[in-house]
Amino acid sequence: MEWCDRGVRVNSISPGYTLTPMNARPEVAEQRKQFEADTPLGRMATVDELVGPAVFLLSPAASFCTGVDLVVDGGFVCW
Repeated sequence: MEWCDRGVRVNSISPGYTLTPMNARPEVAEQRKQFEADTPLGRMATVDELVGPAVFLLSPAASFCTGVDLVVDGGFVCW
């Protein structure tokens, strides 16, 4: 709030379970299945699926957004 008058906007993205090289390893396959089962969309996000929300928050379309936490989690918080 203190920096709004200087044109500074502060937003964040809270991703859900996201498929990365770390959790694509065979030794965590069972945990990955649980992550997918716990997510209403039934899968993990790809890293590319976080790009759109980031571009939105950086774009003029979000010029009146500040203090936003954009949840991109495949519906996980709906539980």
